[in-house]
Amino acid sequence: MFGTNNKKSGLVGKKKTVIGRIVTANPFEGERYYMLILLNHIRGPLSFENLRIVDGIVAPTFREAANMHGLLQRDSSLEDCLHEASLYQMPSSLRRLFATILVYCNPTNLRELWERFEQDMSVDFRLTKDSIFNVRMQVLRSISFTLESIGKDINSFNLLDDDICFGEDQLESRKINDELAIEISEEDIVASEALNSKQRHVYNSILGKVFSNETTTFFVDGPAGTGKTFLYKALLTAVRSRKLVTLATASSGIAASILLGGRTAHSRFKILLDTDEHSMCCVSKQSVIAKLLRVARLIIWDEAPMSRKQHIEALDKMLRDINDSKLTFGVKVVIFCGDFRQVLPVVRKGTRQEHVDASLVSSYLWPTLIKFHLTENMRARLDPVFSEYVLELGNRMPPITVDETIKIPDGMLVPYEDDCTSLDHLIDVVFHDIHEYSINISAMMNRAILTPKNSYVDEINALLIHKFPVELKRYYSFDEAIDTSEQSIMEDFLNTLTPNGLPPHELLLKINCPIMLLRNINPSE
Repeated sequence: MFGTNNKKSGLVGKKKTVIGRIVTANPFEGERYYMLILLNHIRGPLSFENLRIVDGIVAPTFREAANMHGLLQRDSSLEDCLHEASLYQMPSSLRRLFATILVYCNPTNLRELWERFEQDMSVDFRLTKDSIFNVRMQVLRSISFTLESIGKDINSFNLLDDDICFGEDQLESRKINDELAIEISEEDIVASEALNSKQRHVYNSILGKVFSNETTTFFVDGPAGTGKTFLYKALLTAVRSRKLVTLATASSGIAASILLGGRTAHSRFKILLDTDEHSMCCVSKQSVIAKLLRVARLIIWDEAPMSRKQHIEALDKMLRDINDSKLTFGVKVVIFCGDFRQVLPVVRKGTRQEHVDASLVSSYLWPTLIKFHLTENMRARLDPVFSEYVLELGNRMPPITVDETIKIPDGMLVPYEDDCTSLDHLIDVVFHDIHEYSINISAMMNRAILTPKNSYVDEINALLIHKFPVELKRYYSFDEAIDTSEQSIMEDFLNTLTPNGLPPHELLLKINCPIMLLRNINPSE
């Protein structure tokens, strides 16, 4: 709130009544510690007994109440998860869940989990009336395939006393068959018939090289909305319809999810996170991934301008190595796509020149690429003025002023009144009727508010969640200090941290409210 004093205006802090401070408690203090956890998460308790009420039931102890609220990490949580899944999931899904738990949850009772749920995971294999040993091997082979797609070896988990061995040819054929088995949708089949003239030229030029088995590398450039993704889908469909292996990758998980069978480039090519000019992909000549890459007829890398040039150069060196070739990208047809007007490689605290140096245009590969340019904005055909504005903006033409500020037309702006009112107005402009969108999921997912800072994201999300017309569900993280003796003084502090790439300690969700997963823990699915 703003106030005045002696003809001077300034921001006056809004005072809040301080009731007191809750002192810390040590986990070894038992009930006192669990009461502290409840007080930190339960709003407005009326009494000690009221603090123990969960869904109308009075828990006998504070520990039991905290457990019923889901505030305690339980050793049995993984077992409960598998048990619940076994009641309604198919055995194949249960095996994938088991593999995911092995990799990401570090279960301490791994052998017990295996022995308890082996029968549930083998229901489909037992229908063949095969021997117990062969059925067990089939279950382990299925789990091994999932682990291998995540980059893990089943023998590192010691499920059995002896090592589990499967032939390389089984893994190889599984990888290739998975790519060949990708189902092509009707929409993608007819996509080639709807290409415009420039898309058609690119389409024919690339397929001509693919089907004649020639070595060529392309870069398809185009602003947002010019139909790059539509073109990739048509190319993927044309090659896959001839039972040829095509690998679709992208620099980001969101872009990869749009492409059928898409994976992030880092996941597919095993690219190191920290690279330099000497780095190579972690793929040996004898590996299953290398064999898959050798049979691939076409490789697509979307959003390539987002990646550092060292990542793309690492792919070049790896393909040359596994194909025993000195030619660029080892006799493969590779398509890089993207828009340099959008997000460039991230260089922490980098100067403009450092960003340019990290980009693909500064690579030794750039002069070797055949360039195509898409210019017709298919997405904004009904709004040519906006399309022209965005293109000029990306090309550093007006409306950028001399001092590099951007002049935005008044028709695109939400008038500013104050922070609270203007933010509410912005939400109303973007989502119109939040009640209608809460039952129309596709419409909700096609709208978003972008903001440069995570703190703004949290603030806007909290407002949207509040407006969403469904019952609120709260989920809490389990934060642990490395030194367990410091848990009592560190837990509250850890709960307040919001590091990049992790959800908040208190996650607020409502039914039909869209959420974005931070990581695809099973890329093959």
